[in-house]
Amino acid sequence: MNLNLKLISQIPSFLNIPKDNLGGDFFWYRNLPDGNIIFGVIDCTGHGVPGALMSVLVNYQLNQTHRALGYTNEIGNIFSLIDKVLCDYDTDADLPLSSFTSDISDLNSGFDAALCYYNFSTKKIKFCGAKRPLYLYRNGVLQEFQGNRNSVGLFSIAGKVFKETEIQLQKNDQLFLFSDGYSDQIGGPRKKRYMSKRLKETLQELLPISSKKQHIKLSETIQAWKGVEEEQLDDILVLGIKI
Repeated sequence: MNLNLKLISQIPSFLNIPKDNLGGDFFWYRNLPDGNIIFGVIDCTGHGVPGALMSVLVNYQLNQTHRALGYTNEIGNIFSLIDKVLCDYDTDADLPLSSFTSDISDLNSGFDAALCYYNFSTKKIKFCGAKRPLYLYRNGVLQEFQGNRNSVGLFSIAGKVFKETEIQLQKNDQLFLFSDGYSDQIGGPRKKRYMSKRLKETLQELLPISSKKQHIKLSETIQAWKGVEEEQLDDILVLGIKI
């Protein structure tokens, strides 16, 4: 079976709501020579046309870097190399999208991300996050795995390291990866942000629900929170996978 389809068949929730017609959040995956896969969510700086242009740049760099590193499963190494490229972006005319620099000049080149290497045989994942976490729900109990404190790109920081965490999964585990657009949305009776705490509670309520309905409920919940008066602040991307 095609590995993409094998993984995607296990995805109960995939919610993608760009702030504008185009956006900077996207789902990225790569089939590996070892028969396994890397997958996750990318949250680029900006939204609308600038965010979309940044997503094209970042997607290109992810693909090129992964190829240059021999299709490695070491996500931290991928992040580290791209971090250097993006931090040097403004002074390198050979990088893609150089003709669009005027459109993204007000943005720092970079992204937050939550990526996983998944081994189908062992049911293990290696998680690496750049300012994004992984939520694992097992038997209804949340385990939160924090990402690294730095974004990829944006600012050049000496000694920036992207550490990985290995996790042994079990049958019926549910994983959630997401950009910050959902939790940052302002709304509700007090015009407050949705916040991570409320998102955790929402996801927990969705666990018993049919997988086909989870993304619908996620969308309905955030739209109700936003209401008709508030505008959407950022792109929203949520990926859920049931093992």
